[in-house]
Amino acid sequence: MGMFFIIAVIIILLAIFFFNGTLFKMKNTDKEKAEDVIKNRYAKGEITKEEFEEMMDKLKKYSKEDDN
Repeated sequence: MGMFFIIAVIIILLAIFFFNGTLFKMKNTDKEKAEDVIKNRYAKGEITKEEFEEMMDKLKKYSKEDDN
């Protein structure tokens, strides 16, 4: 009975560690994708410098809010 409890706790801790790490990586990946899209649109001339700067500022602002 005691050994089962220890194994269950270890599995739960590993699951929490894995999912927290995975979710954190997804947030960074999403932000990087958004930055790439904005940079590509600017490079292609689809948006102006002002629009580019505004979009990047908003992205950084929302990223900081997500970190809190």
